Amino acid sequence: MLNPRSHPLYQESDWLKVGDFIVDLPRREVSGHAQHEPSRLTVKALHVLLALAGQQGKVVSREALLEWVWPDTMPTDDVLTQAVGQLRKAFADDRDAPRYLETISKGGYRLVAPIEWLQDQGTLTDATVAHAEAEADLVQAPLPVLPVPSPRRVPGMATAVAALALVVAGASAWYFTHRQAPAAPAVAAPAAAIATPDSLQFVTITSRPGRETSANLSPDGSMVAYVQVDDKGIGTIMLQSAAHVPARPLTVPPAGQSDVLPVWSPDGRTLAFARFEESRCSLMLISASGGNERKIADCFAGAVSSYDWTPDGSGLLMGLETRASPSERASPLRLLDIASGQWRTLQYPISDGDIDIDPRYSPDGRWIVFRRNISLSDLWKMPAGGGAPVRLTRIKSDIRGWDWLPDGSGLIFSYIGTKMGMYHYDMASGAISNLNMQETGIFPDIARHSPSMVFIVDQSTSGVFRFDLPGAGRQVGKQRLFSSSRSEMLPAISPDGRQLAFISDRGSRLELWIGEV
Repeated sequence: MLNPRSHPLYQESDWLKVGDFIVDLPRREVSGHAQHEPSRLTVKALHVLLALAGQQGKVVSREALLEWVWPDTMPTDDVLTQAVGQLRKAFADDRDAPRYLETISKGGYRLVAPIEWLQDQGTLTDATVAHAEAEADLVQAPLPVLPVPSPRRVPGMATAVAALALVVAGASAWYFTHRQAPAAPAVAAPAAAIATPDSLQFVTITSRPGRETSANLSPDGSMVAYVQVDDKGIGTIMLQSAAHVPARPLTVPPAGQSDVLPVWSPDGRTLAFARFEESRCSLMLISASGGNERKIADCFAGAVSSYDWTPDGSGLLMGLETRASPSERASPLRLLDIASGQWRTLQYPISDGDIDIDPRYSPDGRWIVFRRNISLSDLWKMPAGGGAPVRLTRIKSDIRGWDWLPDGSGLIFSYIGTKMGMYHYDMASGAISNLNMQETGIFPDIARHSPSMVFIVDQSTSGVFRFDLPGAGRQVGKQRLFSSSRSEMLPAISPDGRQLAFISDRGSRLELWIGEV
C-alpha cells in the first residue's frame, strides 16, 4: 500500500496531457478535440487527478486519496466519488469500459491513460486554441456609447476605509443593456459631465469576519484573488470562484509576515503579490494552482503600491505613494524586470511634487493610464513606452481604484464627490457617467477577457479623536469629538485652536462642518 504521508501532489508544469486531453492546471480546465467543449474541474477533482498522475498505472487506495486531497479533515467517501465522477465526465470516460480512470473494487482507482507533462503551450489541442479565440471574441464585443449630459461641478473629498466586504458585479448587465443608447456628439464633452444609466446589479460573494481587501479577477473572470486580514493585521491571499462558495488560502505566510496585493498575470497562470515582514518587503510569484512561492525582487525603496503586469508578462509596473528618497522631487512610475529582478524608472515628463500611482496598461498594450497625486488626484494617459502624459479627468478628488473596460473604450473608477460612487469614463468623449450603485463600491477590478467586475463594498465608519499628549502628571488618553452614527474625517484646527473644521456624512451627504473645541 502507498504511504499517504510521503506523497505530495506532484506538478511538473502548468500543462498535463492525459490521453487525448490537455489539462490546464492554473485554469483547472480540460480540453480535448475541437468537438469537445472545454470543462472546468473543481480544486479537489484536480488534486485527485494530480495524485493519480503521480502514480500513473498504479492502484491508489481510497484512503490514500482522502488523506492526500482532504488532509486534516474527516471526509466521507462521497466527496471522492464525486471528484472521480467529475473527472470521468471531463474525459468523456465510460466507467464500464474505462480508457482513463479505472475503479478497482475494494481497492481504489487507477489512472490508465498515458500522461505527459508539457513545458509550453505549443502542443495544446485545437479545442484549447478555439476556446482562447472564443474568449478573445468577448473582448471585441461592442460596448455602449453613453449619452453626454450637461456638465456640473463635483467637489473632491476624502474618506477612510475600515471594514470591507467583497462583491462581484455582473458587468454585462450594464455593458449590454446600453448598446442601443444614442451616440455621443462628435465634440468631446467636459470630463466633469455626469450621466445616469440604469442601476448596476451585483451579488455578494464573500463577507467573512474581518477585512477583505485587494480583490483581483482572473483574466477569464472565473476566479477572484483577495486578501483576508485577521484580527492581528496579518494578510493571507485567498482564492475562490466568482460565486458564493467557500474560499481557500493560496498562500500561508510565515510567522510574523503578511501577504497583500495579489495580481493575476496576463495568461491567468500566475499571481504576483507582496510579502511584508516588519520593515522588509518582497515581491513574490505563485502558481494559480498553488505550490511554493518564489521571490523575484525586493520592493522598490521598501514600499509597494497598486501595480500591473506588463502585457507580455515579463515585468511589473508600479508607482509609490511617496518619494523614494529626500533627493527626489517627484515620484514617477517604475518598471521591474522579473528575469533580472532589476528596477528602472519609466522615462516621461513629470513635474516637481507629482506622485504617479495605480498604473494600468490598456487591453491592447499601447497605453498606460495612471493616477496622479493622492487626495486631489486625477487620471492621466500616456504611451506605454513613455511620453507626454495627457490629463483625462478634472475631478481633483480621492480616487478609490479604477480599471479599463475589456475593449479599451473606457474606464470604471470610484471616487468621492458629494458622495462616494462608481463611475464610467468614456475615452472617446471624455464623459463621466454615474453607475448608480446601490452600495458604496470602491477599488473596482475588471477581468481582461470577460464582462465581469469585482469590487469592495465600503461598510466603514470613521471618527475625529482628541489625544492628550504625555506630560508631567498626565496620562495619555483619547476622546471622540462630535460623535455620530456616521463618519467624521479630515479634521483641520483653526489658527487660534478654538474651532475644528471636518467633513461628515451625518446629513446623508458629505458636507463641511465646524465645531467648538
